[in-house]
Amino acid sequence: MAGMEGRRPTEPDRDLEQIIAETEAYLSELKSELQRRRAEARAAEIDDLETHLANARVKWDELKDFLEVVLQELKR
Repeated sequence: MAGMEGRRPTEPDRDLEQIIAETEAYLSELKSELQRRRAEARAAEIDDLETHLANARVKWDELKDFLEVVLQELKR
């Protein structure tokens, strides 16, 4: 603010600075928690990748079987 340079901070100013510092620290903790949760979710998806791939193989096998039946029907 204009004209406020060089003046001694008042008690309300120090209180606001303390609130800002605490808020910034809390925000930093929240950001860290968000990163941790995202990393945990990615790790869980990677852990489930084998299951997803196994299910995909089953579905491809089902599609292959279906197409074989369709081809046999078309040959008749």
